[in-house]
Amino acid sequence: MLDVSQYHLRLVKDYGSVTVWEIDGAKLRAEKDIEFSNFGMYPDFDYIPKNELWLDHECHPDEHRFFIDHMLAQWKALKHGYTKEQAIKKAYQAEKSERAKSKDQEKVESSRDVHIKKYGETKNGLVIWVVNGRLVRSDYFIDFVEGGHHLIYPWVPEKEVWLDDDLKPSEFPFVLLHELHERSLMAKGWTYDKAHTDSSKIEFYCHHHPAKLSIHLLQLGFHS
Repeated sequence: MLDVSQYHLRLVKDYGSVTVWEIDGAKLRAEKDIEFSNFGMYPDFDYIPKNELWLDHECHPDEHRFFIDHMLAQWKALKHGYTKEQAIKKAYQAEKSERAKSKDQEKVESSRDVHIKKYGETKNGLVIWVVNGRLVRSDYFIDFVEGGHHLIYPWVPEKEVWLDDDLKPSEFPFVLLHELHERSLMAKGWTYDKAHTDSSKIEFYCHHHPAKLSIHLLQLGFHS
């Protein structure tokens, strides 16, 4: 059985029957679940205790309130007997409502407005940008996590790959490997689901065999 306490960083809020924990998402992704993103709860992740709501540690801690509202809405709906699908719908409504109040959408007129810094490029002309993940989620797509490219998200410029600034910098190369590998497979005609699964496998593999990471990135044409 998984000892979840090893991923706890701090208790964020105690609501009595449920607690909100900030956790080390980078450690969790590297060791157990490469698919864990900004936040999570049971039953979406069956290893999370039913009375806990998990928030990934944010490098820029400015979205916790959105994620907490999302999870609390889902948790309350499930407690009141709503189906999982109904509860998730209520959760997204709650998060979107809070994001709308933030007026984040007024800050973005083009993709350039979410650029933070250039991370590197590939030999075939792809430019990798670290972007403001909060603005991307508020303005473009609420489920944007970790990274993305044009073949998934049409609003990402065709010759760009995006990395979420909420990631620890140590995770950037692993997520970049995922995105470049996934993009190359989709360009060959693979479906997103199939390409994503294959890319998650190679990303997880490199977490456990870090010496292979630079080799795979070089094969995909990346140079920093």
